[in-house]
Amino acid sequence: MKSHLIATLAACLLTGCGVSQDGPSLGLDSDTAHVIVAADVATKSCKSVMIGLGKRDGAEYKGLRHVLVKGHGFGPAKPMVMNFGPGEYHITQITCAHDDQVTTIGTQYTHFASISFKHSYASFRVGAHALHDIGLIRFHVADDGAVKVERASLLPETIDAVKRQHPEKFEKLVSAPAVIDPDMNSAKMYASTEKARTERIYMYYARPRR
Repeated sequence: MKSHLIATLAACLLTGCGVSQDGPSLGLDSDTAHVIVAADVATKSCKSVMIGLGKRDGAEYKGLRHVLVKGHGFGPAKPMVMNFGPGEYHITQITCAHDDQVTTIGTQYTHFASISFKHSYASFRVGAHALHDIGLIRFHVADDGAVKVERASLLPETIDAVKRQHPEKFEKLVSAPAVIDPDMNSAKMYASTEKARTERIYMYYARPRR
């Protein structure tokens, strides 16, 4: 887990990962859209939750960013609103830090200056300009590590927070429900849990832009 998190940190720094209330940008042109990004592991008491975002690249998914969606200032009452260019995106990984352990769903492959994933757990498509509600992507982990994924409605406190924090964007809110990937391959739908040794590395994801 330590090497995994360090590799994630290195890859993210190489691709320019920064976080603000508007989130890391995946599109800076005039067609930029906005997405309320919310995910959780319902069966764990997660102190922090981080997801991997990617785009399809042949038979795999090219890693774009890792984003902190819960912990260190972010959560249902202060949701992550990200900037995206129009197109289709995939949630390729989720990591939950709880107690003294870290649970990870989704295997990451680290290259010299990039990361990739073999699986997608959910996908969503965004158009230009609007604020998109893709729902809450919720993972369930059984005692034996088996995983189930569902899309739920955003919590009322999340909707209220977005309306309060981003009133102009909220006027352009559209429903764009994420699609849960139907592949139930047992190797994919499995969570690994290890003792947390480097949870402090998560802190850099919440560093605000100046």
